[in-house]
Amino acid sequence: MRSFWPYLLGPGVLAWYGLFAAHLHPALALVPIIPMMPTAKRDEGLFAEHGGHRGDTLNRFEHAFKLPVDLGLFGFGLMNAGVALSSVGTAG
Repeated sequence: MRSFWPYLLGPGVLAWYGLFAAHLHPALALVPIIPMMPTAKRDEGLFAEHGGHRGDTLNRFEHAFKLPVDLGLFGFGLMNAGVALSSVGTAG
C-alpha cells in the first residue's frame, strides 16, 4: 500500500478514540501507527547525497506533513518563549 491515508483513517482514528476513551492524551495516537507504515528496504543514512524523495509510504507521510508540523512547532516555540503577540490583534 503506497498511500498513508488508510493508516491514518483506519487504525489512526481507532487509536485516537481508544486513547480519548481511556482518558489519555489522544496526541499519542500515531505512536503505534507510524512504525507499521511500509518503509524503504535500505536506509541511506542521514547524510545521503541523493536529491530525490523515496516513494515509500513513510517518506510520503513525512514530506506531506512537514509544513504543518513546522508551523505548529514554530507557534509552540513562540508561546513557550513568552513572545507577546498583543500588538498583532485579538484572537477572537
